[in-house]
Amino acid sequence: MRRLVPFLVALPALLPLFACGAPQLSEFLSAPVPVDEPVGENGELEPDAAQQPYEMVLSLYDYIEPGSEPDEVVDGKPFYYVYLWLPRAVPELGVRAIAPVRNYATPESGDVTTPAWEAGQDDFDTESDIFITYERADIYSEGDIPNADSVPWRRVAWNDDSEEVIAHPSGENLNALLRVTDGSELTVGLVRIGITDYKNEEFAGTYLVQVGIRDKNLERAILARSHEELYEKLQAAPEN
Repeated sequence: MRRLVPFLVALPALLPLFACGAPQLSEFLSAPVPVDEPVGENGELEPDAAQQPYEMVLSLYDYIEPGSEPDEVVDGKPFYYVYLWLPRAVPELGVRAIAPVRNYATPESGDVTTPAWEAGQDDFDTESDIFITYERADIYSEGDIPNADSVPWRRVAWNDDSEEVIAHPSGENLNALLRVTDGSELTVGLVRIGITDYKNEEFAGTYLVQVGIRDKNLERAILARSHEELYEKLQAAPEN
């Protein structure tokens, strides 16, 4: 047994080395750029550069405690919502989400972390089969954001089990990614991102939502866990 002691003592020091080798969330790429669109520095076509990293990526980290009350129940499914303000029209927008987050990604400067996220850091066991939606309502003015709960929403796009997002440890593709390229659904205004569990009756655990935008100068593009919080952030944000 004495020969085992040095190894046991050293084991905690080795754990960060194992963690460093964990898979990481890859760069968020746009849909393939049309072949007739110049993407090179001098306007030339680059066939090998069909997909480009989104110029702007907004991230929100959150935690849903098991047994929590959902924001809404839709067709028997508990939905939680994340809100985005688009200050002007954009050519393309992507949304991807992973759950649980584990060591696949960590918050960086400028990312949104909710108070619940901090409370859920010790929960590595709760698994989800995350399903996401992209939704719009007729809210095109910042002053109408407080009415978000009283207007009808339309589901524009949705996704479940994307092969483009990092897989679960089991190898199953249970995370989600969608892209919207229809200009009529990418105008200035309020966007709602819906989150639920595709297979189970409850969605719970840590999750990360990222919004990728093909526009790098959207200074008032803001992501928030509620429309009330979004409205407050917009009121405090400087005008362009």
